[in-house]
Amino acid sequence: MKINTSQIVTCLSLLLTLPSLSSYAGQVYRFKDNNGVKTMSKTLPPYAAQQGYDVLDDSSLRVIETVRPAPTKEEIVEYNRQQAAEKEQKRQAEIEAKKATERRRQAMLYDANLKASYRTEDELLKKRETELLYFQNQIEKTELTLKRNKDKLHQFQQQAADIELSGRAVTGNLKKRLVATEQEIKNNHSELARLGLENKASIEQYDQDLIRLRELLTRDAQKVQANQ
Repeated sequence: MKINTSQIVTCLSLLLTLPSLSSYAGQVYRFKDNNGVKTMSKTLPPYAAQQGYDVLDDSSLRVIETVRPAPTKEEIVEYNRQQAAEKEQKRQAEIEAKKATERRRQAMLYDANLKASYRTEDELLKKRETELLYFQNQIEKTELTLKRNKDKLHQFQQQAADIELSGRAVTGNLKKRLVATEQEIKNNHSELARLGLENKASIEQYDQDLIRLRELLTRDAQKVQANQ
């Protein structure tokens, strides 16, 4: 059988190396050298620390720890991005949790106020009718005032036209009345718009209150029946 001289040299080198490594107390490092060959040493070169290495027990050569390669710039950027994304996600989750808690608190307060305000559906419906009647009266009054202001403006405009046709100049007092009446008409329109919005919001709120009150009264009645 032909003996490979290079293999014998390699084996002898390993046999000579192992006792020398085991003679050290503590640990040794295993890493790839500049040629990509795995090497063991008591010292760790800086380039090996960057590329990753194993820490071995010097007597048994058992792997104690594996150190991963140092992250690249791209990996560091990606890691920081992920950390920032996780932090933002956590912040948003905390905000949503606080909002949910506040919604529950508001819902409980709403239910308590509703039950304290109305003992029955009829009480709510009567209150609704009274408030809607108030808005209707206010709207009718404002519409009447608007009509009067329009009539007054028409009169002032007619007076100004007659004066101009006669060749005279419109007085400053009449001009002021015209401007003031036009402003009153604008105010009337604004008031009608406000009353309309408030009236609509009031109807929607009472409808919502009525639905919820029915639910609360039904739940309370069921509790009473369950306890009997």
